[in-house]
Amino acid sequence: MRDYDPPLALRGGPDGLAPYPIIIEGAQYHLRAGGWLLVEIGYDQGEAVLGMFEAAGFTAVACLKDLGGQDRVVMGQWSS
Repeated sequence: MRDYDPPLALRGGPDGLAPYPIIIEGAQYHLRAGGWLLVEIGYDQGEAVLGMFEAAGFTAVACLKDLGGQDRVVMGQWSS
């Protein structure tokens, strides 16, 4: 993993959530109204990342599961 993932992805803080506020905050400067942001998450991070999306103003926020039934992707639509 260290050869392919960005360093921040491997240093996510004690709960692994540190990169998400940075990504979510920065997305508003790169998305047009109606654009979508999708992020891969750990199996136990769905609720926390959903809350971050909603707090940042994303709509149609949802958590998608992988083939094993675990939370894997959080997505939201930028409305502003």
